[in-house]
Amino acid sequence: PLDEIKTTKADVQTYKIGLIEDPLYETAQDEVKSVFEVAKRELEEAGCEIIRVSPKVSFTQLIEWHRTVIAYEAAQEYYEFVNKNQTSLSKNFKDLVFEGHEITEEKYLATLSLIDRSKEEFWKTNNVDCFISMPADTTAPKDLQTTGSPFFTTPWTVLGGPLLTIPYGSADNHLPISIMFAT
Repeated sequence: PLDEIKTTKADVQTYKIGLIEDPLYETAQDEVKSVFEVAKRELEEAGCEIIRVSPKVSFTQLIEWHRTVIAYEAAQEYYEFVNKNQTSLSKNFKDLVFEGHEITEEKYLATLSLIDRSKEEFWKTNNVDCFISMPADTTAPKDLQTTGSPFFTTPWTVLGGPLLTIPYGSADNHLPISIMFAT
């Protein structure tokens, strides 16, 4: 049985877990921050080393670059369709496509280059086994009308690499709060 296996702290590999310090995360609800603090503490108690990381490019900048890329690409694919079918499409999608139609190819290519350089630098300069993060700034939505804000996961999407999000607690309204690992 598993309960008969005896381990000591020396038997457990010490994992270095990066913790991004970025103003974006200050906007999270207190309940989300509280669950995240519990997760960090429990990882440290399990023998993990939490290393604070201040990225050279802000996560807000990564979100802006992401918006430029998806808007441009959406316009390349859907501008004519959206222009002809405006009444049957969501305002958010139309706004994205029309915004992208105004972006020049030069700006798009320059943004891709900035992303590539930032991504390479981020993963090469941070000597950690993985990162821990809050995947959302709020609890899960109460209904299926929205998936919630993507802003806490968007920078990680831009940086690439796999993401693992797991439920770690719940809010007062019994909706789940998760933590996310990125490698």
